Amino acid sequence: MKGAVVDVEMYERTLGRANDVVSEIKPEQLGEPSGCGDWEVRELLNHVVGYLNAFSTGANGEKLDVDGVDFLGDDHVAAYEKAAKDALEAFRGPGAMEKTFILPWGDNPGSMALGLALAEAAVHGWDLGRATGHPVVIDDDVAEAVYGMTSSMMVPLGQYPRGDSFAEPVEVPDSAPIADRMIAYLGRRP
Repeated sequence: MKGAVVDVEMYERTLGRANDVVSEIKPEQLGEPSGCGDWEVRELLNHVVGYLNAFSTGANGEKLDVDGVDFLGDDHVAAYEKAAKDALEAFRGPGAMEKTFILPWGDNPGSMALGLALAEAAVHGWDLGRATGHPVVIDDDVAEAVYGMTSSMMVPLGQYPRGDSFAEPVEVPDSAPIADRMIAYLGRRP
């Protein structure tokens, strides 16, 4: 993975920044468009919480089916906070970077799972902030790591297809901040 080295402290910071956004989302905002495909804010947040749960479950050698499951219940803030705490604890566990995480899309070494978890938290934290008027800051080291990982993996710079989850990259100047370049590479307008 090219770019900055990913560590658990970066993930903790990014989860905290996303929590700042989630804690400000009012129940009436959950039905608004998220800007992430055709999902409403609730669907996007449910995806985020579901994958946080998938990382913590996957660290224990179990695969969690995230499709069609309501992870938010009646308290989206509490659901996020618990799932984020559990995911962070999973990556802090002894030998976490060397163990295999069993994830919905397949098995990944802990170090790769951490990179994917960081990307998920940074990008969808940004999506949620943008959708609800609570902008989130993506730290430069986090943006550099996520940009390095995603651009080395996904076309047009990497070899793997973008799939249905990511729009084509958006043009931004080379001089744009790294967070804007990262977000733009993933098909979002900074």
